[in-house]
Amino acid sequence: MFWIGCLTGFLALTVVLSAAVIVAVNIPRAQTAVILVNWYESAKGPTYTTTVPFTDIDDLPPAQWVAVSKLYNLGLTAGTSPTTYGPHERTKLYQWFIFIGKLLMKLQ
Repeated sequence: MFWIGCLTGFLALTVVLSAAVIVAVNIPRAQTAVILVNWYESAKGPTYTTTVPFTDIDDLPPAQWVAVSKLYNLGLTAGTSPTTYGPHERTKLYQWFIFIGKLLMKLQ
C-alpha cells in the first residue's frame, strides 16, 4: 500500500510539473522579463531602467520595454545577441533555469 501511495504522489507531481513546464515555455521573452523583474522588485524594491543595446524592443508595450531594460540593468540578460533581445521568441526551459538562477544570485 505504501508503494501505491508513493507512485500516486510521484505521478501527481509529474503531471503538475509537466503542466508548469508547458506554461513556462510558452511565454514570450518580453513577458518573461516582466515576471522576473516583478519577482526581483517584490523582494528588493524598485530598480531603474537604463539604455539598452537591443534594437528589437522598440515595438513592445511600455511595461515590457521597461522590464527588458531593468532586466538588462540588473545583469540578468545579455540578449540573444549583442543587439537583439528576441522579445517575441518563446522562453526556452533552459533559459528559465538560467534566468531564475541569476535572479536567485542577485537576491542573496
